[in-house]
Amino acid sequence: MQILIGLLLFSLGASAGSISFVGPCSEKPIFSKKLNSYEGNSVGHLTLNILKTYSIPFQGTEQGFNSIFNSPTGMEAMEVLSDTEMLAYGWCYSVNRKEPKSYPNEIILQKGDHIHWWFGYAHYKNAKWISQCVPAFTRKNKFCSEK
Repeated sequence: MQILIGLLLFSLGASAGSISFVGPCSEKPIFSKKLNSYEGNSVGHLTLNILKTYSIPFQGTEQGFNSIFNSPTGMEAMEVLSDTEMLAYGWCYSVNRKEPKSYPNEIILQKGDHIHWWFGYAHYKNAKWISQCVPAFTRKNKFCSEK
């Protein structure tokens, strides 16, 4: 009987998913929420609903988000390092630790999926993009005040 109860509790816990957002200054999420019923929705649809439900400021649509938590956009989201090098910041996401190559509205969620958003950057150097979606907190950046 104890095994049956344990399996039931494990299966209930395993079916719960989550969504989290990591900002530019720390790997610790600035918002995280466990989710129960969302399968069949897209990442974009679910994210939009979470942002609206919890009154989190954002700019964007189910197809993608330019700003979450008042993050910079446009030229303010660029960091020029030299005449041939810059970083372009924005929001990236993964589902179950895998970064899809599709827009958030194109990825349909399954029961237990974990959605992770982070403020990251793409690195441009000598006329080539050399990296994408590197978490911003991994380097000192202009969006974090020194403490």
